Amino acid sequence: MKTFKELILEDKKYKKLLIDSYKEFLKDFFKVNIKVNIKILKRTKSDYFGDVDIGMLRSKKYVIKVEDGYNFLHYISHEYTHIAQFLRGDLDIEDGFIIWKGKKFMSTNDYSNINNFDEYKKLPWEKEAYENQEKLPKKFLNSSFCSDLKGKDATLDFGIENNLWF
Repeated sequence: MKTFKELILEDKKYKKLLIDSYKEFLKDFFKVNIKVNIKILKRTKSDYFGDVDIGMLRSKKYVIKVEDGYNFLHYISHEYTHIAQFLRGDLDIEDGFIIWKGKKFMSTNDYSNINNFDEYKKLPWEKEAYENQEKLPKKFLNSSFCSDLKGKDATLDFGIENNLWF
């Protein structure tokens, strides 16, 4: 028998409504007019939460992949921040180096070999993304983007009223 949490995580209708509204909120917050494709992946037991391929951004293909679960709005916020950083010109990858605010920051090999999570979270592009993943879902909850969802889906209403994703 499935738990209530499992049933909510499987419901696709509310997720589409929630994600579509959240994407509009993020476009407004970051002041960008782009189309972002968000793929919700099946949960795994690894440390993977989501990603955005910076290399794909140059071709204007904005794809965010995040794991399913209650924190998926947090993960979307995190990855959307990286897209905004790229669009602002703050973050890029060039010739095997991560470029931050116009300067070579570190090699992609060094980045890939970071084992200390606290060290990883202190990287300037990650610091901003982690801050946004905490604050943006809460800002969304108090926005017109969220209030406009009321009454569109019973599962969604329950989730919003009980702060399941925020």
